[in-house]
Amino acid sequence: MQATMGNAAVKLWYDRLIAATFITYEDPRTEGGLQALVDVELLTPERKADIVAAMQPQALA
Repeated sequence: MQATMGNAAVKLWYDRLIAATFITYEDPRTEGGLQALVDVELLTPERKADIVAAMQPQALA
């Protein structure tokens, strides 16, 4: 939590995340928020890629 207070972009994204009813990767703010976490090294690029992959629509079998 302390890390979010030191960076305005991360704090803004965190506040929006907490208030959100749902999160979708189709919202461009999601990419910006994830990248802000990578930029301040709270998230690795690999973990970001895993999160993005998990947010993609699943193909029907």
